[in-house]
Amino acid sequence: MADNLETIRASVQGLFSAGWVTRTPIQWEQVTYEPTPGTAYVSVWLSPSDAIQVGLGSIKPFRVFGTVQIDINCPVNTGIVAITGHADKVKDIFLGKQTTAGVTFTNMKIYKTIVGVWQRWCVSFNFYKDILA
Repeated sequence: MADNLETIRASVQGLFSAGWVTRTPIQWEQVTYEPTPGTAYVSVWLSPSDAIQVGLGSIKPFRVFGTVQIDINCPVNTGIVAITGHADKVKDIFLGKQTTAGVTFTNMKIYKTIVGVWQRWCVSFNFYKDILA
């Protein structure tokens, strides 16, 4: 498989899917999804950002950077235990891990908010992957 952004997306989604299994429904980016009222779910977002050259020679290696964000959506007023349990599972899947395609995850951040009837925790990780141009 060629090194490209699709390789990165597929390997990140594969890692998450394998670790999350059937814990909650998953809303994948660019796939229509209608949440079930009162049922927790997660949304997965992948944002490649920069690429820098990290070596010289006829085959130029580059390092692609980006962010993967998992939005954990739990019904408001259902307590903190469920959402923190989901956040711990997301952390266990990504923090300090690497996919079989060589995507490495670092630096976890959490942002909390309320969106309508949902308590949302946005858990994000920086990632990088070395590719050949």
